[in-house]
Amino acid sequence: MRRRMSVGALMFDPAGAFEELKDEELGGTFSFYFRLLIVFAVLFAAIAATAPYFLVLLPEVFPDVFLAPFAPVINIIVQTPPPLIFGGVFVALLVGGTLGMLVAAVWLHIWVYAFGGRRGFKQTLKAYMLGMTPLLILGWIPVINVFGAIWAILAVLNGIMQLHEMYSGAAILALLFSLIIPGVAALAVGLVAMPYLMPGVV
Repeated sequence: MRRRMSVGALMFDPAGAFEELKDEELGGTFSFYFRLLIVFAVLFAAIAATAPYFLVLLPEVFPDVFLAPFAPVINIIVQTPPPLIFGGVFVALLVGGTLGMLVAAVWLHIWVYAFGGRRGFKQTLKAYMLGMTPLLILGWIPVINVFGAIWAILAVLNGIMQLHEMYSGAAILALLFSLIIPGVAALAVGLVAMPYLMPGVV
């Protein structure tokens, strides 16, 4: 029933929303996700476009020693016209939000299948796209976006449980493995790359 494909239902009653969306067509799900992605991209890009105005104030707040490793990046951002920042961030978020969603859903489905999910990739893709609703609604707000990300993880978990009809333990393990492995890999790469990216800090 399409009445449940709403921001309010997916944020505050995800279990009930996903239960009613088991037979929802993938096209409708993607349309819902992409419309939210556009709104998120516009708002996030607008915030990003204000960065030059705030970065010029950093020397008044932080000592030069602290800012020195980041100076090249800060200078590039400060010298970039805000409309160009807005356009670049907007396009990057639309492309990244679409391609990244597909990659993340495939990776998640590997673990969902490993832990017993047998309802097909379509249901995992729906769980991921609709579960991202809290992040797309709150992700453009500094600090609050952290809570939006946690909220989205819980919503995706509900989606996996409902759409794949999985027990909570199996769904939790599938989601944890899909998050922890890339997280550890990213941390390892970051530790290796940090001396080259910020030689003055490390």
